[in-house]
Amino acid sequence: MTDLLRQHCKPCEGGIPALTAGEALVLVKKLSGWALEGNEIVKTYEFKNYWETAFVNASAWISHREDHHPDLL
Repeated sequence: MTDLLRQHCKPCEGGIPALTAGEALVLVKKLSGWALEGNEIVKTYEFKNYWETAFVNASAWISHREDHHPDLL
């Protein structure tokens, strides 16, 4: 997993195919709590308290720096 931690998101610039389901599955299996659901790579976080949801702001800040903007639900 450490090799994934050192990598950065590279935005698609066109002409780059999406990961195949097999490629995505290999990567997802290296990460705790991640799953492949249809065509999406998903992670579910559960919080015990309302104030722990400040995590969403931290995630948004990191995502913005990586120029990657995931859907947060």
